[in-house]
Amino acid sequence: MISQPLKIPVQSFTEKTASERLQTLYLVNTMLKQVEADGLQMSVVLPRILDLAVKQLDADDGSIVVVNKDLELEHAWLNSLIAGSTINNTFLDDIMSRGLAGQVIRTQKPAIITDTSDDKRWLPRPEDLQTAVSRSVICTPFIVRDRAIGAITIHKRKANQFDAQDLDLLTAISNQAASTIENARLFEEKQRQLQISALLHNASRIINSSLDINEIMQSLLTQMNEFLNAEALSIALVDKQSSELVYQVGAGAGSNEIVGLRLPANQGVSGWVMTNNEPVLVADTRKDPRFYAQGDERTGHPTRAMICAPMQFKGDVLGTIQAINPVEGAFTHEDLNLLTNLANIASSAIANAQQFARTQAAEARYMRLFQDRVDPIILTDLDGNLVDANRRALAFLGYEREVLLQKNVLDLYPAEANVRLPNAARMNTDEVRVFNSLLINHEGQATHVEVYVKRTQYGRNKFIQWIYHDISKHVELEEMRQDLTAMLFHDLQSPLGNVISSLELLSIELGAGENTAVDIMLEIATRSSQRLQTLVRSLLDIDSLE
Repeated sequence: MISQPLKIPVQSFTEKTASERLQTLYLVNTMLKQVEADGLQMSVVLPRILDLAVKQLDADDGSIVVVNKDLELEHAWLNSLIAGSTINNTFLDDIMSRGLAGQVIRTQKPAIITDTSDDKRWLPRPEDLQTAVSRSVICTPFIVRDRAIGAITIHKRKANQFDAQDLDLLTAISNQAASTIENARLFEEKQRQLQISALLHNASRIINSSLDINEIMQSLLTQMNEFLNAEALSIALVDKQSSELVYQVGAGAGSNEIVGLRLPANQGVSGWVMTNNEPVLVADTRKDPRFYAQGDERTGHPTRAMICAPMQFKGDVLGTIQAINPVEGAFTHEDLNLLTNLANIASSAIANAQQFARTQAAEARYMRLFQDRVDPIILTDLDGNLVDANRRALAFLGYEREVLLQKNVLDLYPAEANVRLPNAARMNTDEVRVFNSLLINHEGQATHVEVYVKRTQYGRNKFIQWIYHDISKHVELEEMRQDLTAMLFHDLQSPLGNVISSLELLSIELGAGENTAVDIMLEIATRSSQRLQTLVRSLLDIDSLE
């Protein structure tokens, strides 16, 4: 716990008031000890300190603001809230940027306003705007280790109601209360960090327990909203083909309408996050030129503030996560860090889920091609052992699947076929070897097939793919053609030989030189017959070679 020596500017008091002020500080000290004993809850510490200060200074009202190291508002307590008043975030932002409390925190010096009617640092609460009332105000910072962690503001109706002694007393109270407030703030921060660590651990466990990308994203939104408490949250993934962000899931206001929205990479805060791969906090979308109102037009819910973080895996942006409009207070850098941590946890899970989905789709396409082929297909390992067969192969071979997968591919060929396993290590992935052989079915019947052998790879496993094309009809027709050809050639040779012999005998009978015209015709007929005989013999030789 942080402790500081009590600083009491007794020398500025009159002897009459010194005793009263010392009694006040004693009451403060007693109250702070009781608060610390009760558990250091900011919701208890702040109202008790404020209530005591208002009473001891006989004031009408007051407020306390607490900031983090970046001077961002963490807690605010206004005394009149007990009566049911409401203060919006814009008013609190104005107090921090241009109001008295913000100035006191930045300068770390107490301040007094004798008349609020002519001092721009005094910002009337929304319910006081209609009634212009002069007030007196004093404000002192809470200082811990030379750093302002907040400020307390006390005010009374009418002007000139506070003097230097009142300011000194409030300074003494704030100095004494600063340590308790810082301890309570650190305690809450510690508790929040523990809760965040538990959240991140739980989120990691849940997110990485599934490969369903929609389940992962929906679980992530649930984990996010537990701490961010935003009006709406959404997750968008990158469409690689169009380079657009496509909103996949949402929660909160406009969640149904936002799903399906496509956002170009060069538009919107989310598009900027996707392009630059950096998280961003936008406190006021009206002042940020990157804001794109298409989402608001689609959902009908205006975006006032947002935080957005990229989901990236190995340098590649997968998408973005965004939270819109905090329900209470404002988004802080701590909220952005939490969102970034959740995005980092989700990135690897989403990348794995996307890869799993692609693998499943590829496997489904492969199985459709594999099973729907009209040709029998068999897959074997590099040793020829069957590992898979499509439906056509089972029907073609007549085996039950379990029986067929117990065999080696060489068991399906007759021994005289002399089929050998290819050396897969020497085969290129696009190389196909083709040969003709006989394939034996379950009943021992042999079928003529044309075999296509190719090396393939599925995942990390290497296989040999055997594709069979039934050529039994083709072989049968070829045999019939050969028989017919042989028959025709044989039948042509005998009458052709008779013709040639008859022409030779006729030439001898007629004698030479007796009839010149007849001799010429006989010579032509003899030469043509001999030429035809040569052609027939050549066709027989070609058929034998085939």
